[in-house]
Amino acid sequence: MKINRVFITACYFILSILRFFSMFFRDLPGLHDQLTAQMLEVAQGWMVDLESV
Repeated sequence: MKINRVFITACYFILSILRFFSMFFRDLPGLHDQLTAQMLEVAQGWMVDLESV
């Protein structure tokens, strides 16, 4: 469980960095919104996984 939590934190951190950098790439339309939606979707999936453990 502890390893799983560390892995989740690392993945969320990486996604956060990608989302942060995507704000500067306005020439890639929709990338920021796409990453934001993906982060929310993944985070919701993790919450379900953590609750089911």
